[in-house]
Amino acid sequence: MISAGQSVLAQESHCQHLWLDPISMYAAPAQNITISLYYDVTSNDNTLLGMGFRLFFNSDLLMFQKASQFFNTFKAPLVQEDHEDLDADPDTDLYVIIAWFEWNGRWPGERLPCFLGNIDFMVLPDAPTDVTTLNVNITATHPGYKGCLHSSKIYIKSIK
Repeated sequence: MISAGQSVLAQESHCQHLWLDPISMYAAPAQNITISLYYDVTSNDNTLLGMGFRLFFNSDLLMFQKASQFFNTFKAPLVQEDHEDLDADPDTDLYVIIAWFEWNGRWPGERLPCFLGNIDFMVLPDAPTDVTTLNVNITATHPGYKGCLHSSKIYIKSIK
C-alpha cells in the first residue's frame, strides 16, 4: 500500500487539493476496502465556501458500500451512472458525488491538511485479476480556485 502525502502535491497557486489514500493498493475478490479522502489548499485558508467532486469506479469490479465519517457535506453522497463518460475513462461506469458548502465561508474549518471521510467498497466476489482506477473530478470549487486531484489504483489479485 502506498500513501499520498504533501510531497505528492504540486504547489500551484489557488488550488484546492483532494487526494485519495492509499494511492495504490492490492485487494482480493470479496475483500472490503476503504479509501480515505484528504484535503488541503495552497493558500492554507481553511475558511472557503467548499468544494464538490465525483469519485468514479468500475461496477464490474467494485461495489460501493458506504461513505462514512464525512462532516459538513451539502447532502448525502449519491451513486450515479456515468452515461456521459465524465472522467474520459470507458472502464468506469458509476460515480459517487460528494459536495461540501458553507454559506459563511468556514469550510473546512479544520487544521490543514485534513481528513474528509472514508468511502468503502467491496471487490466483487467474481472479480478477475485486473487493475482498476478510482478517478476523481471536481464539480465545484471556491471562486478563484481550481481543483487539483489525485486518483487511486486498485490491483485485484484473483486466487482462482
